Amino acid sequence: MGDLASTVGTALDVAADPYLPEVVCRIQQLTQVDRGQAVQLCPDTPDNVVGGVGIGRVIPALRAYVFAQQNQWVYPVAIVAVLGLPMLIGYHLGKGK
Repeated sequence: MGDLASTVGTALDVAADPYLPEVVCRIQQLTQVDRGQAVQLCPDTPDNVVGGVGIGRVIPALRAYVFAQQNQWVYPVAIVAVLGLPMLIGYHLGKGK
């Protein structure tokens, strides 16, 4: 019986999290992008809202992922940045010697 009470308590904590509406909206955006539908706008929850179970820590990553899914050019640019910048820095450091 203790496990059930703990589970219900956790579910209530998650349901009361101030970031939950934005998470639900972002997931709906991902579904709309996947289906090729028009994407609704989601209101951003202000940073540093007190309370909740910590869902607010994943919001920046979720916002970035939704942006990347809406703008597919982000992926090649990220690959070029991750691979190209260290190579460019190494080239210039090696050239200086």
